[in-house]
Amino acid sequence: MLSINLKGPFYVLKEVLPIMREQQYGNVVLMGSDQVFVGKGSSAVCGLSKAALGQLTKSTAIDYAPYNVRINCICPDTIDTPMIAPAVQRFHEKSGTPVDEIYDFLRKAQPIQRLGTTDEIGRAVMFLLSDDCRFMTGALLSVDGGYTSQ
Repeated sequence: MLSINLKGPFYVLKEVLPIMREQQYGNVVLMGSDQVFVGKGSSAVCGLSKAALGQLTKSTAIDYAPYNVRINCICPDTIDTPMIAPAVQRFHEKSGTPVDEIYDFLRKAQPIQRLGTTDEIGRAVMFLLSDDCRFMTGALLSVDGGYTSQ
C-alpha cells in the first residue's frame, strides 16, 4: 500500500519535476483520499500513506512554486469504481452484513447521500489542470460529497 499510495507518486514527481523546473512550467495533480484529513478504523497504513501524500503535495508545491510549477491533490471519499464491489464483498464476508446495507451505509455516510462518480473526480482534476485556477498550488481538494465537512 505504501508503494502504490506514496512511493509511486514520489517517484513520478522525482522524474517530472526536473523537466518542469527547466521549462519553467508544469502542473501536477496527485490522487489522495479523504484520509488526508480524517482517520478511519482498520485503515492505519492507508491513512498514513494518504496523509503523507498530502504533506508531499504541500511541501513540493512550496518548493516548485518559484518555477511556475503547480502541485495539487484531489481528496475523494467513496467513489463508485470497479474497486468498490470487491471491497464491499470482503466486508460482507467478514461481517455478515448484507451487501445492500453496506452500499446504503456508504451512500448515507456522505451528506450528499450518494457515492461519487469517476466523472466527478475527472472534472475536478480537469479544473486543477486548467488555467481557471492558475493561482492554486498546494491545495488538498475535497471531492467527497461533504464527508470531511462533518
